[in-house]
Amino acid sequence: MKVLVYGSGDFGRVVSALAIACGYEFSGYIDDLFTSDSVVGTYAQCRISHPPSQHAIAIAVGYRWMSKRELLLQKIQADGYVTPPLIHPKAYVTDTAHIGAATIVMMSAVIDVLAVVNNLCVIWPGAIINHEAQLEQNIFVGPNTTVCGKCKIGSNSFLGAGATIVDHVQVPQHTFVKAGAVFTHTSVPTIFQEDRNW
Repeated sequence: MKVLVYGSGDFGRVVSALAIACGYEFSGYIDDLFTSDSVVGTYAQCRISHPPSQHAIAIAVGYRWMSKRELLLQKIQADGYVTPPLIHPKAYVTDTAHIGAATIVMMSAVIDVLAVVNNLCVIWPGAIINHEAQLEQNIFVGPNTTVCGKCKIGSNSFLGAGATIVDHVQVPQHTFVKAGAVFTHTSVPTIFQEDRNW
């Protein structure tokens, strides 16, 4: 299957490499703001030149536009594009885990028994989602972050690199967990702000 990557920045380059590793044919980037040799057009242009009957789309819009990511997924799916999960062949995903549409699971990530990772999540290299943990929609899990067993992570949250979410904890929606932090039952959530330089 041919795949377009929505977003041509640093994250886009990572996602295009992942798509190729997953066996897709990379057809170029969609970008509504920037142009380059590898950008095939804006989304409006690509709907005509690269129709959903022939192409899937992977979303590579970063966490600084968290709310726009959800709207983008809705629009793309409504227009008929397939948004498959991209799971690196060197990630470990158990047979009983669930991975949602447009979710990205990178190399060396682990998705354990009965874990649920819903739509539009990004699981960076080395991250571990332990048994029966549940991730709602549109969550970024940083490199080498550990989500322990039976945790529930609310939608539109960001877990920084090397963070640990201890077992059975519920993390509210729109939470920011800084790199290296340990989030426990007594932790006070920090609200994720898209326009803040973390």
